[in-house]
Amino acid sequence: MRLPLPSADDLRDVPAFIRRCFRRLALTLDAPWALVLDNMQELGAAPLFHAGIAAALAELPESARLIIISREPPAPAYARALAAQQLALIEAPALRFNDLETGELVRLHERDWPASALCQATDGWAAAMILLLAARRELDPDAALQGDTARDRLFAFFASEVMEKMAPPDALALMHVAFLPSATAAMAVAISGDARTAALLADLARRSLFTERRAGSPPVYTFHALFGEFLRARAAQWLDPQALRAVRLHAAQILLDHDQADAAMAQLIEAQAWIDALELLIAQAGHLVAQGRTATLRGWILALPPAFQAGAQASYWLGYCELASQPGDALHHLERAYLGFTLAADARGAFDAAAAAADAIIFLGANLDALAPWMSQLVAYAPTYLAQRNVASDLRVLPGLLAAFVHRETAHPLTADLADLAERLIEEPLGASQRILLGSLAFYLLWTGQTLRLDRIMIKIDRLCSEQDVAPATLLRWYGVGVLVRSLRGQVDEALQQARAALALVEQGGAPLRAKAGLMMVLAAVAARDAELARTHLNNVAGLLDPANPIDATIYEFQRGMLLLLDGDWDRAAQLMRAAVASGRASGWPLREHIALLGQALAATQAGALLEAEDALRAALAHRFYAVCRWHHWIAALIEAHLAQRRGDQGRCLDAIARAFATGRTYGYDFGPLPYCCGDMMSQIASLALEHGIDPPFARQIIRRYALPAPANASQQWPWPIRIRTLGRFSIERDGVAASAARKESRKPLELLKLVLALGAEAVPVNHLCAALWPEAPGDAARNSFDNALHRLRKQLGGDHHVVLNGGSVSLNPATCWTDVAALEASLARISGVGPTVDMAQALALFDEAVALYQGDFLAGEDESPDLLMARTRLQARFTRQMGVLGAKLEANGQTAAAVLIYQRVVEQQPLAEDIYRRLITGLLALGQRAEAYEAYRRCRQQLSVVLGIRPAPQTDALVASLRNL
Repeated sequence: MRLPLPSADDLRDVPAFIRRCFRRLALTLDAPWALVLDNMQELGAAPLFHAGIAAALAELPESARLIIISREPPAPAYARALAAQQLALIEAPALRFNDLETGELVRLHERDWPASALCQATDGWAAAMILLLAARRELDPDAALQGDTARDRLFAFFASEVMEKMAPPDALALMHVAFLPSATAAMAVAISGDARTAALLADLARRSLFTERRAGSPPVYTFHALFGEFLRARAAQWLDPQALRAVRLHAAQILLDHDQADAAMAQLIEAQAWIDALELLIAQAGHLVAQGRTATLRGWILALPPAFQAGAQASYWLGYCELASQPGDALHHLERAYLGFTLAADARGAFDAAAAAADAIIFLGANLDALAPWMSQLVAYAPTYLAQRNVASDLRVLPGLLAAFVHRETAHPLTADLADLAERLIEEPLGASQRILLGSLAFYLLWTGQTLRLDRIMIKIDRLCSEQDVAPATLLRWYGVGVLVRSLRGQVDEALQQARAALALVEQGGAPLRAKAGLMMVLAAVAARDAELARTHLNNVAGLLDPANPIDATIYEFQRGMLLLLDGDWDRAAQLMRAAVASGRASGWPLREHIALLGQALAATQAGALLEAEDALRAALAHRFYAVCRWHHWIAALIEAHLAQRRGDQGRCLDAIARAFATGRTYGYDFGPLPYCCGDMMSQIASLALEHGIDPPFARQIIRRYALPAPANASQQWPWPIRIRTLGRFSIERDGVAASAARKESRKPLELLKLVLALGAEAVPVNHLCAALWPEAPGDAARNSFDNALHRLRKQLGGDHHVVLNGGSVSLNPATCWTDVAALEASLARISGVGPTVDMAQALALFDEAVALYQGDFLAGEDESPDLLMARTRLQARFTRQMGVLGAKLEANGQTAAAVLIYQRVVEQQPLAEDIYRRLITGLLALGQRAEAYEAYRRCRQQLSVVLGIRPAPQTDALVASLRNL
């Protein structure tokens, strides 16, 4: 199996990366299994590595074992594991063989040696026994391996058993070969300069004299680690410093010829061949970075003398290696590298340094004005880079390069080319984990309206988030992209889910990580219009942010401003948005300044500071970020529509709505936390769009998708979830579909609904309803019946929120339930508000609206309970009265013909409205239509006689007295 290469984020937390590797082993390997880490002492201190191994011990499956072999005692990192008995320490004395174990070893090697004698000669030391068994056919009683250190004993053994029995040229040849970790016969001959070396190695391997021959094409010879160490130590004794250095340089060249750069670098460092080492470092750096081995590369650089470290190439690679763990130090190294490349007229080197510096600046996230000095180099060389690029350099260069263009030069033509390249690059193995690549690409696609491409990126991010062995920093970054994009696009459930996952991920992390996750949750909560959830996490974040960091400040102030908009605290929201504009400008991040300007315009509109709102909106429209950001075109047009509505400029308002909806439909936008958290702003805009025919399907889409409550002045065009008609006929529609006819067992809930409507549909006392519907039932029984009927009614209507029970009163929810009675009341109120100079077109439009609603009497044909009769009579009287008032205003303006039309329509619906008949007769007479006037009188008299059995009033008779002989 192959374990993953470490990414930059993995190297920021090596212990966590090691734990994830162990988890992958546990998931992949069939139990039982054992992992052996041999020669652990060769790692040196390596505290992060040891910390990771120690932490992984607690996660090993019961059937798995980890065996660590080292010549040094356990590092301090293992103290807790030892105390918890997760790790057992076998001390050196416990490893000594006894006579019985020695006898088994002797038999295994097919020797006829006395076990006790061998055990005594070696003091039970297994390695010494193996060496004696390998080197001798007979046990010499005088050849004991005891005393001194283990290393000294072994070296003495090698000297006596091998070197003293070997000709000096052969011994020297072996010393040369020992500077190669392993060698083919040709490599051994090359470094020793002796053609007999190949045969010598073959003989040692055949006799098992600390030399192993590994099969291959060609075969490879490897010395026992301690034997190789001995040979190199002996070479240091035999050779003068210059000769020893020459051997190391020769070994390095041979190793390079056989693609063994790591071993070659070790020899060059030992030889202090700094020029050669630097050349090798430069040649291998890109390869090491592509493998995720930045720690190795950094170690090479730090092994160089300071003068060599200060060079442009070494400074660049050191800066790149430290981007993940120490971005501040990385920026310092990159500045030095940039200066060196510039002095050397190395444009490509300067470009690479500038791109990496941009990466560091954006990752530090303190002030993006720091990008300004680097942008000229990036802009100047980017076309050349794009023409000569390759995947290996893209992984290094593109993340910082794209981020710099996206966040500072969004409208630059090259930004689109870089985004295209980034989309292809994320399919590379390490592409998606690059620190800021995915975020920059996703934000660019969102801002520029490329939502189909963005959807593909989000699918990839979701897939990456589900992987098991991802660094927390990488995972947090992906969550951040997901939360922001989904919050802005209205996918609030998914945004909340990912924000919760981010919070869980950093629960034990440092303050900066917890602050980032907290701000994610605030944004998702505001998008979900959950003020309390947003407030809780905003309060938690407040103490974690750096107040001196303008980017942290502007994000916090803006999100707090949105929360205040959600609360309806307009004045404080405006104050926070002003602060967000200032901190956004100080942050050097055009996006933050621009969105804060839009926030200021909206909050000032709500606070009634309309001139301030106009100034802020004007500044936003003139801002350089606005030119390319289609997302902000959508938001800005909505805010302009709202501002124009507040200023009474309907033409400008409708034009802005049309632009907003066209932008939204073209680019796939229909949401935004800023306008949607601002009272009934979006409800008003959608209502106006429906009323004036501005892309009604789009308006209905946002109403239904985001459950916008109907504003108080919503017209019939609003897609009400519930429509209830009671004038002339009774019917219920749910989402435009007529409800099925009520079964017998469903009548009581409908009776409850009708009675609530008759009593005004607002704050109807429960006691009154119980008394009217269950007059014979005692108090508790009546209340139980009411509760049951209310439950069934809510179920019939599709949700509890349609019928609200509050404080002993019942109301229909006016935001979700349309009733023709409420619509008629609103229509009659508009008629009542008409001024004395009403024109005919306006009057007839108002009249048509009211007549279309008043299709007949309230709940005509229903049981005539007192409450229903009172409601029916009240509506009849108000309708008739307002029609008379409207006609009278027309007559007063000399528009008698229009008034007559209204009166004629009214008496068709209200044939007993004698007052309207009198107005009609008077108007017809004024128009000289005497026959028509008398016919109207005759119909009035007939209706009153047939229906009520009465004659017209004397005033009515008097109007036509002179016409009786017609």
